[in-house]
This record gives sequence, structure tokens and C-alpha cells, in this order.
Amino acid sequence: MKTKLAILGIDGATFDIIRPMIAEGELPHIARVLAEGASSDLESTSPPITPPAWTSMMTGVNPGVQMRLNG
Repeated sequence: MKTKLAILGIDGATFDIIRPMIAEGELPHIARVLAEGASSDLESTSPPITPPAWTSMMTGVNPGVQMRLNG
């Protein structure tokens, strides 16, 4: 049997926002995904902002390294 992988990225919503909403019962579907899957805080880039984070996730390249190679 093949293992399936799905990556869910919610842009602009950190766990500081999501966890309290789950606790209030506002995000039942996301609560289920978190309960049945795996999750982690974003640590791909510092600071964890959208443009370099998505690029790093898709390419596997640190944006600082990419800048040195292209700069």
C-alpha cells in the first residue's frame, strides 16, 4: 500500500490563533486534521514570513543560500 501525504499550509494563521479557536469549537475540521495527523510550528525561515517560507518549503533551499548563489 502506498503512503499518502498531504501538506496543509494556512497562510497568515499561526497556532497562537488556531489553538484558541479550536478550544472554543470554532474549527472542528482543522481540529480533526491536527488530532489525526502531525503538526509543527514553522521553522523553515527566520523570521517565519510567507514569501521565503513557501519558497523554502517547495525547493528545500534556504533563502539565504539562494540569495548568495544568485546575488
